[in-house]
Amino acid sequence: MKRSDSQYQYYESHHILPRSLGGTDDSSNIINLTAREHYICHRLLVKICEARFGKYSKEHCSMMYALNLMTFENKGHVHICSRQYDKMRSYFSEMQHIRMSGEGNPMYGRSIKDCMTEEEYERWVNKHSGKNHQFYGKKRPEHSKKMSGEGNPMYGRSIKDCMTEEEYERWHNKVKNNKNGKQNPFYGKHHSKETIERIRNANRRYKEIHGHGSNYGIKHTEEQRRHNSEMHKHPYSHDRKIRQNKTVITKICGDICDLSEFDFELYISLKPGDKVKYRKQYIKSHPKA
Repeated sequence: MKRSDSQYQYYESHHILPRSLGGTDDSSNIINLTAREHYICHRLLVKICEARFGKYSKEHCSMMYALNLMTFENKGHVHICSRQYDKMRSYFSEMQHIRMSGEGNPMYGRSIKDCMTEEEYERWVNKHSGKNHQFYGKKRPEHSKKMSGEGNPMYGRSIKDCMTEEEYERWHNKVKNNKNGKQNPFYGKHHSKETIERIRNANRRYKEIHGHGSNYGIKHTEEQRRHNSEMHKHPYSHDRKIRQNKTVITKICGDICDLSEFDFELYISLKPGDKVKYRKQYIKSHPKA
């Protein structure tokens, strides 16, 4: 920022062609503007870049970042009315949401382990586990205890009890459509061996302390049973059954027979006793060469 020769006039330096669009820091590309003029220029640049390069394009977002920064820094020289501020902040929030969702997020498909070396990750784990954990040895606060059991407003209630039938139907359809099959964020993914071992150890500790599993004594309602039954008929559930049975059959019979003609579609539809008969007959008729 620069000032003119007059001690009463405040000026700010502005790039005629922004650096993000290929401009330079040469004096020929810099002009002194008042704070109001500078702010108006940046508002116009946002609109120009949106019209020329498209909404949420790299150039358009760059200008939005600059305008947002000017609003945050606002050193008392630019006065923004509430409508302008609300519109700009809402617009910036929407832009960030779109740009940082899915594959646009720099952490998409990555874990914190992928961002560190093995030594850094080991230090990070030690810092946040055991006695180094921020809540290690601390008791549950009183206000948290009040929210457990009957003190919890959702105690004995389901999400259905909090909605009208129409609201619940809309919510249920939205969740069902978003979480099934390939749309499920965990579709095709598997726990690592470390995670599986961690879950097993946690379940063992729970059983040692309480004498039974965490789901002991909990029964499904009729509605939950019907829902689970429908889910098992879903194509993804069918594919999963075939994959699981292929893994099991390969371990049992893979070394003694040729599985190229094994009918897994038929196999998963059989009862347990009939499955054993089918396996025995197949092993006899398709011995491995």
